[in-house]
Amino acid sequence: MHRIIAIALFALTFLAASPPAAVAQCDGFRWDNPSPSYPRGVSHHTWASRAMGVDVGFNLYLPPDYAASDARYPVIYFLHGIGGDEGTMVANVVTWMEQRVAAGLIRPAILVFPNGAVDSGYADAKDGSRRIWTLILDELIAHVDATWRTAACRGQRAISGFSMGGNGALLYALARPELFSSVVAYAPAIHDFASLRPTIKTCMFGDDAAYYERFRPETWARSNRDAIAGGLPIRIAVGDADPLHSSDVAFDQFLTSLAIDHAFESVPGCSHNHGCLWQTAGDRGVATHEAAFAACAATTTDGGVAPVGDAGTITADAGASAAGDGGGCQTSGRPGVGLLVACAVAALARRRRRTLALAATTAAALGCTADAGAPAGADASAVDASAVDASPSDSGSLDGPVAPGDAAAASVDCAALIINGAPTAASGATWSYQSTDDGVAYRLHGVVLAPTGAGPFPAALVSHGRGGSSTSYAAEIGRELRGWGMVVIAVDYTHQREPDTDLPTDAFGASPGNLARGRKALELLACLPSVDRTRLAAHGHSMGAMVTSGVLGTTAGIAAGSHTAGGFDASAAEAATPTRAMVDGIRTPYQLHHGTNDTVVPIELDRALAAILATAGVTHELREYAGVDHRAIALDPTMLARVRAWYQAHGVLP
Repeated sequence: MHRIIAIALFALTFLAASPPAAVAQCDGFRWDNPSPSYPRGVSHHTWASRAMGVDVGFNLYLPPDYAASDARYPVIYFLHGIGGDEGTMVANVVTWMEQRVAAGLIRPAILVFPNGAVDSGYADAKDGSRRIWTLILDELIAHVDATWRTAACRGQRAISGFSMGGNGALLYALARPELFSSVVAYAPAIHDFASLRPTIKTCMFGDDAAYYERFRPETWARSNRDAIAGGLPIRIAVGDADPLHSSDVAFDQFLTSLAIDHAFESVPGCSHNHGCLWQTAGDRGVATHEAAFAACAATTTDGGVAPVGDAGTITADAGASAAGDGGGCQTSGRPGVGLLVACAVAALARRRRRTLALAATTAAALGCTADAGAPAGADASAVDASAVDASPSDSGSLDGPVAPGDAAAASVDCAALIINGAPTAASGATWSYQSTDDGVAYRLHGVVLAPTGAGPFPAALVSHGRGGSSTSYAAEIGRELRGWGMVVIAVDYTHQREPDTDLPTDAFGASPGNLARGRKALELLACLPSVDRTRLAAHGHSMGAMVTSGVLGTTAGIAAGSHTAGGFDASAAEAATPTRAMVDGIRTPYQLHHGTNDTVVPIELDRALAAILATAGVTHELREYAGVDHRAIALDPTMLARVRAWYQAHGVLP
């Protein structure tokens, strides 16, 4: 590869001199764009999007030998440029890829062409009208992996794009490096806010420069620098006659300044033309993907993917041994039960889009099992912690920030999560997690409750108020939510009943430290095999309601939120209530509940929050309860029934 560098975006725009013109209307696109004819191997499909409530179209190419084979294939996602849809450039890309396969430059792969809604910038619109980021990262990838024979590991999933799609490919790979093994961007249209087209500024980002920062590659390059540098092959190719050349060079220099490995190629004689770039630089682009695929395939063999069994347990067949870095499981004779479990959990991690290092205590807590094919003498039921080979921790490098632009969000390492007991028990199970904020090491504590069965189940973060704890209020309401079929995680905040010396003593409520705890607890749900991460909710009471608002305002991918006795206070001198910036970031459907006799948190605070949500066009409800005080609203039966209906209405519950 040429030079290899980091990722962030300097000053570009989804415009450029020669790309197609942007639509004049904010609604000038269609969710589904079938064509009357397709090239050989290409078919059109839709999936029912929970995020948008509509069927969304995409095109998919299967290699010629797919039908006659039972093999699994790597996947490359191709993102179109401005003015396009899922049908843009499909025929050309398929032809070019088949030529490279025939030449032996890359192995056969499944190609996926998403619908980027014409001029979305592959972001989530501030008004919620086009949630393309959510559609692709949280829904489409999972749908493709569940429907076709993909090699569903990070090491065999790549992304590429042209112009706006090149920017989108960089954005997604930098924001979610645990999802993609490599990224190739052709003439990426990288912009600062000032250089965006006016229609895009308004329709996608609501003329809000701060909101736009959440969807810039440079934002994610900075916050995910350690996870990206040296671990994500990045290639950028742009024509030296392209109007975007100077901005792409600036981005190249930006990545270099971060010491992020990448390759940058200035292609002689090419303007803003994908065909010219592909013919001239395409061989090196597919070589980038193939090298990453090869790295993954080196540790993948038939029979190495372990299924998830009943009751959320993890099983593996007898030939599997411990896997490496998310690549797969090797066959190497008949290992012991500990290796079976390590391999099975590695397979689960790939399914959960995470790289997982398994500690013995976590293995037992998750209920890992060996199936009937285990070696002679092996325990075919639950594996005792002492029998499990503990894999080394990845030192917290498992995942990056959970929301665009959220540099404070912390990574999680499933190997460091210790669960004491069974989450299916009547009172749930306690958990602890070693973490670091601002260089200060401490432990998180909490409770997790889960229904019996294999799932996948929806899940919720429940946040307690001042004087409460994860084992008091949060556990009590958690049992109610578990009865609805949800996995519930609660974490102790600094305003708990008996402050823990392990917890830094920062401000109460929606402080940066507490928001980091809430977000980290949400990420830890990914360590549980029975959780469906596309159906997440958040609920809190009092100061826990303040945390809930802050989490919703700084975290993407939560389907619904609710709280009791919360709100927003512009005059607050302390950090107990969320800041206006946090509140302005809320896009999740949000249901608010408040008693009129609340003398602890005045009802005016929730009325103020509801007014802000209404102005921003956020789906919300404010339910007022006559004569109900601060304590009674927390577990009010009518409130609980309304929250359940809210979660059903917004796709969390069936």
